[in-house]
Amino acid sequence: MGKKGSGKKVTMSMKEQIIRKAISGYPHLDLICIDFDKLCFAELIDKAYHREFGDSLLSFIVIELNEGLDGVPTQDAAEDLLERAKNDIGYCIEAIKDMA
Repeated sequence: MGKKGSGKKVTMSMKEQIIRKAISGYPHLDLICIDFDKLCFAELIDKAYHREFGDSLLSFIVIELNEGLDGVPTQDAAEDLLERAKNDIGYCIEAIKDMA
């Protein structure tokens, strides 16, 4: 967690914690030239929506979590969102395989 200029400790919302944790687990993070720790949450979300990460899958994950975790964001809800996305991608893979 960081500090603002006022010297007050800033606590992250659960939504921000979940999104930052998902980013930290992304396997190709070493190829992205952004220091996510230096971005405030609003900047991070803005860069995702403007596809400034240089990796559209990471942008998708951040946007999916940001939009899907409205209300009361929980770890379970985040897991469900990403599992649903993984399943949807699986259907797309199967459709491409069926082309042959």
